[in-house]
Amino acid sequence: MSEVPVKPGTARPGRAPEWIKEFLAFFIFLALVLAFYWKQVFAGQILVSYDLLTYAYPRLAYAADALRQGHLPLWNPYLFMGVPFLADIQTGVFYPFNLLGLFLDPPYLANVSIVIHVFLGGVFTYALGRISLGLGRLGAMMAGITFMLSGGLLAKTGHLDRINTTIWLPLLLMLFHLGFVQRRLLFALLGGVVVGLQLLASHPQEAFINLFALGLFATYLVATEALGIARYLVPLRLSVLGRGIVTAVGRSFWAGVLLLLMTLLGAGLTAVQMVPTAELLRQSLRLTGWSEFLATSFSLPPNYFFMAFLPPFGDSLHTEFVAHVGIVPLILAFWGLWRGRGHRYVPYCLFLISLALFLALGSYNPLNEWVYRLPILGSFRVPPRWLALYTLGVSLLAGVGIHYLVQDGRLALRRVWWRGLLAWVLGTGIISGVLVTAWQLQPFFPLQPLWGVLLWGGLGTVAVAIVAAPAWGAPCRPLAIIALVISGAELFFGGQFLGITPVPPQGYTSLRPALAQVMTDDSLFRILSIASTEYTPGDMRDLRLMLKNLIPKEALDELVAAYKYKETFTPNTPALNGIATIDGYNGGLLPLGSYLEFKKLLLDSGGLREGQGYQPDTTLRTQLVDIPDSRLLGALNVKYVIMDKRSDAWLDGTYYDLSLERVVAPETSVFLRSDSPFQATSLGLITYLSHTEPFSLGEVVARVVVRGEGETVEAVLRAGQETALGSRDVLTEWVLTGANPRLPFRALIPFPRPLYVDEVEVQYLAPQGRLHIVGASLIDQRNLASQSLPESEDFRIVHDGDTKVYLNLNWLPRAYLVHQAQVVPENTLDAIKEDIQGRIILSEGIPLSYSLSGAGQPLPGEEVTIQHYHPEWVQVAATLEAPGFLILSDTFYPGWRAWVDGTEVAILRANHLFRGTYLSPGRHLVEFRYQPYSLTLGMRLTQWSLGTLSVGLLFVLLAWVIRRSRG
Repeated sequence: MSEVPVKPGTARPGRAPEWIKEFLAFFIFLALVLAFYWKQVFAGQILVSYDLLTYAYPRLAYAADALRQGHLPLWNPYLFMGVPFLADIQTGVFYPFNLLGLFLDPPYLANVSIVIHVFLGGVFTYALGRISLGLGRLGAMMAGITFMLSGGLLAKTGHLDRINTTIWLPLLLMLFHLGFVQRRLLFALLGGVVVGLQLLASHPQEAFINLFALGLFATYLVATEALGIARYLVPLRLSVLGRGIVTAVGRSFWAGVLLLLMTLLGAGLTAVQMVPTAELLRQSLRLTGWSEFLATSFSLPPNYFFMAFLPPFGDSLHTEFVAHVGIVPLILAFWGLWRGRGHRYVPYCLFLISLALFLALGSYNPLNEWVYRLPILGSFRVPPRWLALYTLGVSLLAGVGIHYLVQDGRLALRRVWWRGLLAWVLGTGIISGVLVTAWQLQPFFPLQPLWGVLLWGGLGTVAVAIVAAPAWGAPCRPLAIIALVISGAELFFGGQFLGITPVPPQGYTSLRPALAQVMTDDSLFRILSIASTEYTPGDMRDLRLMLKNLIPKEALDELVAAYKYKETFTPNTPALNGIATIDGYNGGLLPLGSYLEFKKLLLDSGGLREGQGYQPDTTLRTQLVDIPDSRLLGALNVKYVIMDKRSDAWLDGTYYDLSLERVVAPETSVFLRSDSPFQATSLGLITYLSHTEPFSLGEVVARVVVRGEGETVEAVLRAGQETALGSRDVLTEWVLTGANPRLPFRALIPFPRPLYVDEVEVQYLAPQGRLHIVGASLIDQRNLASQSLPESEDFRIVHDGDTKVYLNLNWLPRAYLVHQAQVVPENTLDAIKEDIQGRIILSEGIPLSYSLSGAGQPLPGEEVTIQHYHPEWVQVAATLEAPGFLILSDTFYPGWRAWVDGTEVAILRANHLFRGTYLSPGRHLVEFRYQPYSLTLGMRLTQWSLGTLSVGLLFVLLAWVIRRSRG
């Protein structure tokens, strides 16, 4: 019976239409993604990894809140003393998918965004395989599933900006290929839109990697055209050669034009973002690039190759190192590389893989010194991020392998069973030998548990068998389907070990006690947290009892970690509750260079942690040892300081707060007073002596006088007995480790009867050295209760729980007046150290019209009131008795303008970091507005680009209509 003729584009009788088969692949992709993220999609759980909770969620929440109020979020007052918000490209304000934040809270926006982008990653790779590489459906599905479920993509789940950017690369390559082959303007326009989207997706490094891969693809296509001419040279065929040269030159020229059009259009469409970002770059430490040390941070160690490139079936590496694509797809990629060596685009995939491995090594690369000096490369860090190209290259090669597996079956190649057997034996032998050797070389090659290594070997054996089976006469299409199913299952299972741990919504919504305490203050202030998360929450037991049967242990640990981030005010979490901090977490274009210079004052005052040098891209909380000078913090509007209890001590059931200390000079006294009534039976003091001349052991160096209820109790402190000889480090080691128990450097002063203590006076009697009071507690030994006495005259504790919250008694309002000024063109930071609160330090000259009094502090009758404080608009009413300066302790930055009583005036850079304006005596209304010209210029360029895109699309539409009308 003869076949019924079938028109092109239609299905044969009894078969599904072609478009249904294509959409079936998309349905499989979607089903896999929904199954992998089912807890986020169907159970309402959220992700609270460190980068999501401390970086992504605060910026998404801030942007959405501003957009709901009808204005662009141009300025962020909550971090780094105030910084540009929209200009920081990593905020992704204009990225279309982030607009879902208008309707969804950040954690749920993240859930939706992750599912959409992982799904699109599979779809775009499938389309690239089908349309550009000419793969069959099974081959394109293998490429899509491998890329979509690869560790290199799923490990980015906690980094929204990276996953949002990476997935556009396959679509970008496909559109360029179509534009190159078909020479149609439509693909240039669409490619420009995709270039713009991946720029707006908010990760500059991933966007640069994508554009770099696009440039390589254009170069590769031009190179293959040039190589195509060579085949006419031998034998020499001049007539054909001439036409070939003309064709090759024309295509090469078109490739350059196409690349330029796509890049310029993408840049133009995103100019509203990119121009303010360029302005921010000029103020950032990134302008001159990173140091080589920072640029190569997180380089991929060669001994991590097994863990990085093979699926984890146990503990996984740091997410920056994860690049696995599965054992079965990897074997199929090798097969595709060998069997498809004549395929036009296999060399390009191989080049992507080789380049990614070469650059990912970073500092371990012997050529790194030259690589680092290349343009732009020195401005980025974390070299393993280039492994995104490895992931795409291997995924495409795996698709090529499946494609030729099916093609070999269709061609009915000659079956030689012994060749298949030999290939299987050799393949499994090589795999087994490599794994056994690596296992013997542990720990040089960190590996999975034994069962994981055996699973690697088993999957490799199966993959080699699938590749070798056609030689035994096995049907190839079923083999390809089996390989596809095994690959999806392997990647799905391996993804469970990447640390993607959903938790209940309380991980985002919970309000911890310290946070609640600070939120009761409705004044305008900032905080500084130098608290660590290395503690066990007091309600940990209750949490475990409440949730142990509801969520797995890993989720509970993740939830507790989120609680601790909030309890310790880890940057940037305070911004979620409208609390400003002088610290921040960014890692991109922020913080500003001026802030980093000022930051050195804080580190000099509080001290660097042992073993750490100055690191510009590290938060204050991880570098500071002690609280910086209270007046310096006060000038920064820091009202509260949050500390942990790691250095505090419990001695004989008594708690001693060791975070602050009081220093007593020779022949002087200090007074310690209780904040609230407490009846005590004794006083405990922990002290040490700093000295240049030695003390005699047992020498009386201080007298302690306790007063309360009309009675006085006296005691003495003797060197080496009740007080320690040496540095605080020695004392801290004793307190924390219990070292040297024969010298208990704690004075325990008993009272004759229980007393309500009014004050404790400590008189330093020695003529040399200093007495440092580190801890002081009133003790009621009847019930083992205690109350810490504030040792510092600058701070007072207002909350004592898992963390401590101190009130800075030298706190200054956000806006204040000074009447002394000094011009210091250079080394302004040295001048600021002397007295930051009583005067203003200017880096530019004071005009002669500025007349100042000699007083430093505000005069009687003067007043400053902030009437309106919005991120982009601040209005201040000030009354002065004498000429002076209004200081607004917000960051000085281009684009801010000031008006005094309606007349625009210059904003002066005050105290290196702040904004200042000169005011004459009288009452004034001062306004600060953020109106950056860079945004205006960017908007105009974007409008012109949108107009160009519209005209281009209209031209394409008209051309299509004309072609249709002509038949």
